[in-house]
Amino acid sequence: MDGRQPGARVTMKPGKVRRVEVAGAVVSDEPVNAIEIIVNGDVAHRLTPEPRKNRDETNETQFRQTIELTDSSWIAARCWEPRAGGRIRFAHTAPWFFDVPGAPLRPRRDEIDFLIRRVREQIERSSGVLPAEAMAEYRKALAIYEEIARQAR
Repeated sequence: MDGRQPGARVTMKPGKVRRVEVAGAVVSDEPVNAIEIIVNGDVAHRLTPEPRKNRDETNETQFRQTIELTDSSWIAARCWEPRAGGRIRFAHTAPWFFDVPGAPLRPRRDEIDFLIRRVREQIERSSGVLPAEAMAEYRKALAIYEEIARQAR
């Protein structure tokens, strides 16, 4: 990612578009059928690779994609390798982080809705079973998630 290793953190200027080059190579037993560039948990680009045998007779695919960012974000790459018997093998990089000062990445609506739903299910399931202190922790978590939901994207 712009010559940085996974896990790197980059500070972005507010209000500016940042173009990031994602480039790499996939080396695999079998040809991969897709390389995906993930931005904030969503597939931003799906590349259809053309693997070639390298000098070690393994499949190697080079890829390069430019991404434009305007907000705090994270980016990762993953690839998919179909296997015999309908199995699928995949690999996923660690993320790169792009931070706009004072504008942290907000959770996605579906993520926070999932957490709220799960905590409510646990409160219902655990009522009358867990001690009051444990139930208070669930209610506190629910209140925190509901507050976060007001800022979700």
